[in-house]
Amino acid sequence: MKCLHSTQQTSTRGLSLVEVAIVSSILLFLARALIETSSQMGQITSGGGAQALLQEQGQRALGSILGDLRRSGSVTINAKDFPYVFDDGNADAPFDDHDHVVSNQEATINESDFGTMREMVLVLPSNLDGNGIPDLDMDGNGWPEFDGDGDGTASESAADYDGIDWDPANATIDPDTGVVWSHGEISYTTVTEADGVNYLERRTNTASPRRVARDIELVQFDTWASSAFAIPMNSIRVRIFLRRRTDDGTLYRHRVEAIVKLRNTEDAS
Repeated sequence: MKCLHSTQQTSTRGLSLVEVAIVSSILLFLARALIETSSQMGQITSGGGAQALLQEQGQRALGSILGDLRRSGSVTINAKDFPYVFDDGNADAPFDDHDHVVSNQEATINESDFGTMREMVLVLPSNLDGNGIPDLDMDGNGWPEFDGDGDGTASESAADYDGIDWDPANATIDPDTGVVWSHGEISYTTVTEADGVNYLERRTNTASPRRVARDIELVQFDTWASSAFAIPMNSIRVRIFLRRRTDDGTLYRHRVEAIVKLRNTEDAS
């Protein structure tokens, strides 16, 4: 009995130093694997967020631009031909008031988002009564018909002109269609701000900038002529290249593109 009791004590003693070392090594390996997995998941999350942000910014920019282009047209206003495109911030007369310092580019010559920054100036039909319909001079007498009282019928009555800021000096009536074209020049330009980020801005008469998107690497607006006749006449091709680096230096890119047929003056009504 005494011998049996001694055997039981020996079999239930604590772990040996060798066993402790083995267990510690296994736990250390598992801990390192967990840390590495967590780090990789963090990188995936960060990268996925960066890519999603670029996609969202690209769609926002394209949506704003297409909204304007679908209402614009190939027209001559105040002896200026619209739309007008210019390269690297250098606009020729009579558009030289749109000159600006070209934005910074990170891309190098062998990269797909390297190229000439080609920006655009356009005009839009007037909509002074705010009903979402281009203003028209339907009877050709030089006075547009408005729906200032909001009854659904446009006319030249005092009630429909009440509150309307109509000034013939600020608009041109197309003699063939009667469409009233505003003299406000809408431009899309890319600028590098103090934070080092490139922003695409929508400006009216070179002022009142509204940020459309960020992380812009390259913007190219092309007309039939500037595209070397690769797109249809009375159309604009829009290409927007975006790029963003995460904190660990990983580079992410995104590109959006569309071709839009302009609102021709002959069918603008």
